[in-house]
Amino acid sequence: MASIVDVAKKAGVGKSTVSRYLNGSGYVSKANAEKIGEAIKELNYEPNSLGRMLKLNKSYTLALCVPMLSHPFFSKFAEALEKALYEAGGEDLSKLVILSEREGQLEQLVSRKQIDGLIIVTHKPLEESTLSIPMVTIDRVVGKVPCITSDNYEASAKALEYLYGKGYRRIGFIGGCPKVPSEVTRRHDAYLDFVASHSLEDLSWYQDFMHGEECRRADEYLSSHPDLDAVLATSDSFAFALYRCSLLRDKPLPIIAYDGCMDDWIQTPRFTSLVQDIDQMASKALETILALLGGEKRTGKSVVPTLFRKGDTA
Repeated sequence: MASIVDVAKKAGVGKSTVSRYLNGSGYVSKANAEKIGEAIKELNYEPNSLGRMLKLNKSYTLALCVPMLSHPFFSKFAEALEKALYEAGGEDLSKLVILSEREGQLEQLVSRKQIDGLIIVTHKPLEESTLSIPMVTIDRVVGKVPCITSDNYEASAKALEYLYGKGYRRIGFIGGCPKVPSEVTRRHDAYLDFVASHSLEDLSWYQDFMHGEECRRADEYLSSHPDLDAVLATSDSFAFALYRCSLLRDKPLPIIAYDGCMDDWIQTPRFTSLVQDIDQMASKALETILALLGGEKRTGKSVVPTLFRKGDTA
């Protein structure tokens, strides 16, 4: 799908010029207008919700709330959301505030009416006041609030069948169990159904934990399950923690990681992963929140498929 950046490159003009053309809010020379019009036709460019807001001359402040920015998935998602906003021309009408789970920070912004819309990736309990503004969640289930997620159950089931097909029978599972309803629990559901259907032992560790504790938890898990054949980890951070702990024990484990966004941090090994399409998830979240702000009614779940990527670890 073509973006406003693609139109600008094709027309040989700046992105702000294309924004002015779409918005009709500033001077664009006749020559440039013709080039932009031709580029739009050639690329079959269709302004999304953000483009429609340009025409309506509206400006919004959006907030993204994540548990912590140092986590690979959350930092990648924040980067992807900023990119999606930029490519749609968002610096002309919107700004993005990125928040971690500091106590009361989000509630203060809502009560002071400093943000118009919220994209939330946290498992923190939400105050009633927070639910009063347009909101989109990533994975989290909050009533009828639109939720963007991946095919958690189906992807996990395929990965487990892959490990089974490789001859592994003592297959483990490790991950953090959310405190609130979340689509990510479907990964563990898939594991429980898998071991039941194959008459295997449940070798899972699925508990509440704090981000940053992955290495300690992984070490405890391997201590209690020293004879594992392979493991499905529900995040890259858990996968790397398991990999490092297993190396220290001189028993490297076959591991599949859910997320698949560690390549910027770790070049070797390349993890076998269930790769979430973070760019697509961010674009869908942005399009949905802006549609809500534009008065559209959106509810339900949008599923972005994952990609199984064969790497070095399984």
